[in-house]
Amino acid sequence: MKVSLEKSKYKDIESVVFSNGVRLPYHFKKTVSFESENTLALHYQLTNLSEFEVDFIWSGSIMLNIEKGGQITIDRNLKTVFIKYSKSGLPGKCGNTFIYPDALYGKEKVFKVDKIRSVKRNDILKFYFMEKASKGYFSLYYTQSSRIIEFQ
Repeated sequence: MKVSLEKSKYKDIESVVFSNGVRLPYHFKKTVSFESENTLALHYQLTNLSEFEVDFIWSGSIMLNIEKGGQITIDRNLKTVFIKYSKSGLPGKCGNTFIYPDALYGKEKVFKVDKIRSVKRNDILKFYFMEKASKGYFSLYYTQSSRIIEFQ
């Protein structure tokens, strides 16, 4: 789907979603809006409603139309990867760790986690970084169109 907006109208489009915790007392707010004609902004706010500190981890689950050969760029501070799920078992199983972006498997074979593989492989890889990000940053480079999608 391609959205075309008049320059004067893009700031009038906004969607806000609220949610409250059931087992833990918190309030979650997600706001989606256009910051400019070609910039979609996603803002998240989590408010702890309890009198105690609550540790949490957040991961953005987004769906992108990817293409084989694309390149992922992340915060350079992030290096140690903890595998949460791997459908194929590559580059490892749940609980395994490796140094991003090159995961070794088998007999010294390298799995390049920052390169997009073919969708025909029907594979899923979910992982977390062990280090704290110095700046929340992620980009996806599309090789065929030379376009970049950035998340900050």
